[in-house]
Amino acid sequence: MFVVQSLFSCIPCDCPKSQIYDVKYKSITLTAYDTSGLQDKVMEDTINKNAFGISVAVDFELEQIAKSLDIKGNFGFNAAMACDCVGNEYNYSDPIDRIEIFVTDSKTSQTREITDHFATYGDANGGLISLKQYFNNRHVPYENFRLKLVKFDLIPNTATFTVNTYLESGKKLSKQTGQINFF
Repeated sequence: MFVVQSLFSCIPCDCPKSQIYDVKYKSITLTAYDTSGLQDKVMEDTINKNAFGISVAVDFELEQIAKSLDIKGNFGFNAAMACDCVGNEYNYSDPIDRIEIFVTDSKTSQTREITDHFATYGDANGGLISLKQYFNNRHVPYENFRLKLVKFDLIPNTATFTVNTYLESGKKLSKQTGQINFF
């Protein structure tokens, strides 16, 4: 009898109904930032190459695909004093596969792929790792990335950066920064 009472004692918790959503990625937003101070800040003017980073926010919509069951009633047993409510569930049917970064020299219009010149925070100790390592090892989908310039060769003094975010389906979300002036 105790086992049956224990099984049903948390049902009437008055929890909100949980929903199931599919995350649909739509576009990306880029912000150039300055890492030279104690806290990162949005880049304002010229910047040193060793203090440059790009924040990538992947914009998404949630599409409701199902509602969870709403079980009511305590089957004649008293409810427990504490319950765990089940939260919403999020499916990533077309997750982010990789990010590629290109630099265009504002003076010559020459464009180069420089993805390996950037790193992101993501190792076990909070340190920087390459984007390739990040996407090969991640277990949880994220929509926001802080990318730090870590290699400075091939980076012109006046440039724009293009970030391409690819989904597993092959769909490309692309955005370009404004002109960045380095000193």
